[in-house]
Amino acid sequence: MEKITKIYSILSPLPLVLLALISIYVNQFDGWGAWAAAPLLIPPFILSFVQGLWGILLIRQAKRENAPQGKLMLATLLAGSLAILAILKIGWMEFRSSFL
Repeated sequence: MEKITKIYSILSPLPLVLLALISIYVNQFDGWGAWAAAPLLIPPFILSFVQGLWGILLIRQAKRENAPQGKLMLATLLAGSLAILAILKIGWMEFRSSFL
């Protein structure tokens, strides 16, 4: 469990790094080129969602084994931050279109 947690902690910033690199690439294009390259932005959000779920499962496993969970919780929050941001942004847009 300890090795898996360490690997997970190392890989947790991967969605944010990928989003930054892909954003730099997409921002090089103008007009329709940017629209054509924009689907490249989707995989970091999917990876964030998957890593967030994986982190939740690792936290549950650590709880069962009475292992420390603080570092793992921070890594899960970091890994799932894009997915959380997307859910909040979509929820806010739905709320705004419905009530404001």
